[in-house]
Amino acid sequence: MDMKRTIAWLLSLVLLLGTLSGCAADSKSAMDDLGIEGDMIDELPDDEEDAAEEDAPEEDAPEEDAPEEDEEDYLDFEEAVEAQSFAAAMACYLADLRRGSGVSDPLLLWDMAGWYAAWLCTVEDCDLISGDRVEDFLRSVGYQGVPELPESWAEYGVVRVFTAPDKVTYYDFDQHKKEMDAMLGVNTEVSVTAAGPLDAVASVTYHYDSGEALTWDYDLRFAPNGTADSAFAYRLAGVGLPAAGPQWDRRLNFTYEELTAANRLRSSLSIYPAVHWYDPDHSPDMVYWIFPRGDALAYIYKWDDYSSGEYHGCRFEYEHFTDGQRAMIGAFDEADGSWDKLDGILTESFSSLLSVRLDRVEADLCWLECVAWGGMREVLAVDKGTLVLRQREVYYAEELPPSVTVYEYTQSPPRLPYLDGWDGEMRTVTLCWENFSGPVRNTWTETVEIPADWEYLPYDGRWGDYTVWMDPGYTKPYVYPGPGVDYTLYLSTAKG
Repeated sequence: MDMKRTIAWLLSLVLLLGTLSGCAADSKSAMDDLGIEGDMIDELPDDEEDAAEEDAPEEDAPEEDAPEEDEEDYLDFEEAVEAQSFAAAMACYLADLRRGSGVSDPLLLWDMAGWYAAWLCTVEDCDLISGDRVEDFLRSVGYQGVPELPESWAEYGVVRVFTAPDKVTYYDFDQHKKEMDAMLGVNTEVSVTAAGPLDAVASVTYHYDSGEALTWDYDLRFAPNGTADSAFAYRLAGVGLPAAGPQWDRRLNFTYEELTAANRLRSSLSIYPAVHWYDPDHSPDMVYWIFPRGDALAYIYKWDDYSSGEYHGCRFEYEHFTDGQRAMIGAFDEADGSWDKLDGILTESFSSLLSVRLDRVEADLCWLECVAWGGMREVLAVDKGTLVLRQREVYYAEELPPSVTVYEYTQSPPRLPYLDGWDGEMRTVTLCWENFSGPVRNTWTETVEIPADWEYLPYDGRWGDYTVWMDPGYTKPYVYPGPGVDYTLYLSTAKG
């Protein structure tokens, strides 16, 4: 007899298990039977005094001794913990919890309760679940204190709450049931397998439209439930979560953490003078550069004589004007061009990956076949020695050629004379701001130091709600005053 029993299999069966205690079969007929009137009654039981709290389940809780069990015992255990295992796996999967995360958050435990209710509805045709049964389940997965429904769940339709004439509360976890119908047997399957006398593995497999399928395993540890009148023979004692990062091919001789660390700029630019990247097929002349300059980073987008980028806490463009070529600053932010902001710009290429496997090793490159969020296929090439990213191919559709980005590291940074202005004479630009929030007039002053041959014209004055003037009376429209002189700008949202 196969020990592995899957929820997807269960969904296709008609189980004649009867209605569980605290569970009504059809929400409409159940409401009629209970004498409930109206679509929803927000009358919940008064809070009771806090009961003596149990110890919360710890992920490293010691396993309790259990006698040797045969295959039939394992099947009995599987059946006993199946609903709890399913609910815990779905809640952790959809929350994308990874190793090191806690699993005792009340909101997560309530989410497990919602998936337990959806399981009951699907497997046992049970639409309503009593408040006592919800509390019993919550206790069985580690909830402490008096259960309180998450704020706004009833208001936004996550759950509907009904109160019968005898004051018994019933829950209809409508959103979870709808998600169950949309996922299980459509693109998602869940299996629960006994892995020991008190251990189970709940596996969530998602099938993408691309044909890829990935599985997340949740190692669940149980202990005998000491609550005599509980419907659950076991309580959840710990959850082993998947490791952070994508699923990883064991044939690779480096880890996801090592790949990420190698592609942080603090690491790669300690080895190489600069990094630049471009699309060789569609725009080989449009190039992004990052390189150290002084104690900051220059992040430059370059296309022929036009440049834009971040440097020294500002965002700017360098382009042709009728009176010459110069750099114009549009905004100041101390993070712009900083190591802290830009350090992870290349590792963003890995942030959406769900799985990574070795495709081939070729010359000095290691090629990786990857699946990203949504099942999108990506192919990465990394340097065998330093692990820096050398090429990225994104397949938005299998019938189309990929979008290719090439990364290069060995070239020296481009010569950009306009950056030298930060090493020379500076000038002061003062900005007097005025805006109106309703009838209230707000004013403030900003003073900045910029290179003597750079211009500061805020984006808010170019394309925003502000008009830029050269005098406090707002009679002289802005005209660039030329290099080497200090100047003052007056910006206002007043019109006319």
